[in-house]
Amino acid sequence: MSDSSTVLRNRKHTAFLFGTPHFGAGIAEWAMIVAKSYGIHCAKTAQAQDWSSLKDKISETASMQRQFREILKTSGSEVKLTGCFPTLREPASHLSLASEWTALPEFTPIAINSSHSSMTRLNPSDNSLKSITIILKSEVLQLATRPTTGFTETMGCK
Repeated sequence: MSDSSTVLRNRKHTAFLFGTPHFGAGIAEWAMIVAKSYGIHCAKTAQAQDWSSLKDKISETASMQRQFREILKTSGSEVKLTGCFPTLREPASHLSLASEWTALPEFTPIAINSSHSSMTRLNPSDNSLKSITIILKSEVLQLATRPTTGFTETMGCK
């Protein structure tokens, strides 16, 4: 195992993804939401949109997402993934990304009571912030109580 992969393996424990689409149809839907929110001319639906000029970029994005999932499956990783998804529509376009595009079976799903563009501004009284806090506290506790072989070995240094 290379030094860089050892460092990466030792530093990853949990990840929160906020509204990240993970399938081709979700990527297309997300692109439509963004375009309409910013007043960029596009078709009324993802199915009616001409994607030919973006075909390579969409394929590249889908490939990166597949690679991300495969790395997590094959690396022996114990990374806990949380897929956060918005429950409200975008104010400008009145569209929302379907929750099934933002979570995978291995994710812990958390509904965020906001639109896609504002979902990282969490309300302290919202249950989603409480859920995220519980996950983070649990991870910190596990990291603080696990045996280590020393800082340099944990970080993959020799």
